[in-house]
Amino acid sequence: MKKNNFLKGLMMLMLAFFATTSALAQGLKLTVEKCFLAPGETTSVIVSLTNDEKVSLVTGYVQLPEGLTFVTEEGKPSYILSAKIGRCATDKSFTLNFKRTTYDNQRAYFNFDLLRGLAAGTGEVMSFDVKATDKLAISQNITFDKVNISPANRENPIAEQGSFNVLACNSEYKLDFTVDPIKVTVGKPTKVAVNLGFEKEKLAGLQFDLVLPAGLKAVNTPEVVEDRCPAHFANLAANGHFVVMASRPVDFVGTSGQLCSFEIQADETFVEGSEIQFNDIRAVTGGTLGLYYLGNWKDLQVFVNSDTICFSDGKCIGLQYDVFCRRPQKNGMVTLITGAQTKEISFADLYNAKKMDDATDTSVEHFKKNYFIKPRSQYERMEAGFNVDLDIPKGDAEADNAIREWMMATIRDDAFSLLENNRDVPVGKCASLKEMKLSLDGYGALWEKLCRAENQIGDTLEVRMLGDIIVKKVADCDDYTTYFYRASLYNGGFHELPHEYYITYDKQRGGFLDVNNSVKPEMLQQFRHLVLESLKKEYDFCYERESTWQDFTRFIFSFHCPMVDTSSLDDVMRSFLVHNYSCDEWAGWKGYNEVAFTEKDFPLTHFAVLPEGIVLTYHPYQIDCFAAGEYHAVVPFKDASKCLNFDYSKHEDLKPNLQRFIK
Repeated sequence: MKKNNFLKGLMMLMLAFFATTSALAQGLKLTVEKCFLAPGETTSVIVSLTNDEKVSLVTGYVQLPEGLTFVTEEGKPSYILSAKIGRCATDKSFTLNFKRTTYDNQRAYFNFDLLRGLAAGTGEVMSFDVKATDKLAISQNITFDKVNISPANRENPIAEQGSFNVLACNSEYKLDFTVDPIKVTVGKPTKVAVNLGFEKEKLAGLQFDLVLPAGLKAVNTPEVVEDRCPAHFANLAANGHFVVMASRPVDFVGTSGQLCSFEIQADETFVEGSEIQFNDIRAVTGGTLGLYYLGNWKDLQVFVNSDTICFSDGKCIGLQYDVFCRRPQKNGMVTLITGAQTKEISFADLYNAKKMDDATDTSVEHFKKNYFIKPRSQYERMEAGFNVDLDIPKGDAEADNAIREWMMATIRDDAFSLLENNRDVPVGKCASLKEMKLSLDGYGALWEKLCRAENQIGDTLEVRMLGDIIVKKVADCDDYTTYFYRASLYNGGFHELPHEYYITYDKQRGGFLDVNNSVKPEMLQQFRHLVLESLKKEYDFCYERESTWQDFTRFIFSFHCPMVDTSSLDDVMRSFLVHNYSCDEWAGWKGYNEVAFTEKDFPLTHFAVLPEGIVLTYHPYQIDCFAAGEYHAVVPFKDASKCLNFDYSKHEDLKPNLQRFIK
């Protein structure tokens, strides 16, 4: 299997079946070989191209993990040592540019200009060199993203391959992940045997993400080889996450051979030549697999990792992408959380839960589209644009129109704030669903035009500005409708700036809610105190300690204040010390304030109604550091109702059920 210390990267298993003959599913696609290297060693990462038509341009990005660095050309620290190989080695008209980005030394952009066109075929086309550091783990991911392949025939669409991971393995472990060749027959289960070999150190756990092609599904329960897995179990979650882990601390037996297996079955829609993908393959020592112990139920232990809750008998429950969990004080329970909404459930109910298909909400249309700039030439290296994932109301009721107008204005503000040009752009028309989609397309076209006008120099454009915007409906009844908004924006700096909040439209009163039109003036102070009490619970959980009221309020009331007296400083020096982040504008704080808040004037921002109670939201950098994330203060109706002008507590049936949290 090995070839120059490489294995087939992003393990792909070619399938054939006996029922009928159909065309190979090739299209336009990059594949990359897995690489093996030890700390201090350098190797070449081999990239291959499969194209069923002539291709003129291939572009994309490569992101290295912490344990690897790019090898650069001598005297040119920005240029990655790369080469044309295989199918492209001898054509002098082909030009390969591979260059580090200006904002991240672990990230590079490649532009492969195939001037005369590369004829249809399959094989190696380019390579680039990487070096392992002492921090190289057993295995780590090299990520390829925003890969675009342009056909020579300009009438054909550009293939947007998107992102995929390739494994870089520490060769000192001799990690060897292989899958036995198989043939698939329609309607009959077929066993897929997974082999794992390694050296240097005992391993105790394995995980990978399984991606099955159309027409193929996993059937029956995965199995482990008992001779190698003395106290292990295997589980394949609905989201494709496959784990082999131990119910107690114990290593795999032996260092080679079959470790586990699962079964697949094809239907009539399966296409010969399709591929099973094994992504993000990781083997670990000590049997941890990033698991956190939650507790015991009956004679089982319960663990959780980033997206799955696992029982030690092999039963696993996948979590939705935006869900995480906490262990509450009560034994035998777990709290599932998404945004400000939570659900406390027993291990017993979770173990016996069955995922059911969600009922389709016919009142909204799920609209998802990206508006990223595509390169026009080899001199353009950009990650620029925004994407939207929206629940758009279809109706023409007053609430529907109001939500669409709010959505369009807010998307306008956030998307064009990346260009610092959000105030001069008119809000798009949205009287109907069709009109709103056209307006969003108009935003995308205008965004590219403004970005190029501001940043393009001649035929060169190198810029990184990214926006990710999500809007979801979370509650709807005769009295109100509530939506959730999340955006993550990046136009420079160490990290993106995320913000999220809820917004409620009152159908009876005909307007969006805020503190001023919803809380009784004489009860405002009491309501503010309830909000602070809720924030303190989150604050104490975040810092894993019980703080005093005085310490808590002093911290959040003064977090925005400069740490030194700025009265004697000039404007330039003062600007470095004064809190003036965009999070203030998102929350309605007008300008910066160097004076600490008090319990009488602490802002009450993003007021909204949920079935659980009233929620207010505070963004990173407003009352705590970036790492602390968003703070959602939820005041239950039993406490909040006496402070409100109107009663919103009659719709507890709208609370999310378990199906909202699990896969």
